[in-house]
Amino acid sequence: MSRLILLLPIFLMGCAEPLIEYVYVSPDIPQATLTPCDRQPRDISTPRNLAVAYVEAVQSDDCNRGKVVAIATILDTAAE
Repeated sequence: MSRLILLLPIFLMGCAEPLIEYVYVSPDIPQATLTPCDRQPRDISTPRNLAVAYVEAVQSDDCNRGKVVAIATILDTAAE
């Protein structure tokens, strides 16, 4: 009888409805944030063209890095 008193609440809790309701929310991320920054293919035949291509690549990488940070910020605020 003492086992029944101890085990009955455990079995009944397994059949009960969950007390926590999970609601999945997908944050709204702007479409401009999801598109990568432009990087034009260049002819690297002269040192000047090489320098211009390097500067454009660095600027494009900075732009993409900023978009990743923006998406992380949106997801962090949605998680709170």
